[in-house]
Amino acid sequence: MNFNPPIKDRSDKELFEIIENKNEWKPEAFTQAQAELLDRGVSLNIQDNRRRSSKKYKSRISKIKSSSFHTNSEMVFLIILGWPLCLIFQDIGIFYSGEGFERKNKQGISAAILGLLLWGFIIYLIVVFS
Repeated sequence: MNFNPPIKDRSDKELFEIIENKNEWKPEAFTQAQAELLDRGVSLNIQDNRRRSSKKYKSRISKIKSSSFHTNSEMVFLIILGWPLCLIFQDIGIFYSGEGFERKNKQGISAAILGLLLWGFIIYLIVVFS
């Protein structure tokens, strides 16, 4: 099977990317990348070590992301100043921590809702008492 660019024309870094992310590539690409690295003097043992290290690294990153959370002071900041900052910077991304941060993203949604309620109540009070 031909790939664009051809496997032989790719850099070592790109070949290691194929080796480390085997499931994201067709089996032929993985086999060709493995063979090309062998031709370039990289043993199968080194390739396997690299693949295992990459898996361990990704697993550790995933655990760190899934266990992270906003502190109480960050939550107060998001609730009180989140929406005003969104209006100023025209970006709602302040409530989103990124992919893999499930707990933090749930907290961000909670802060956004609580912030809307808080600012809605403040505006309601200003309108009623003015």
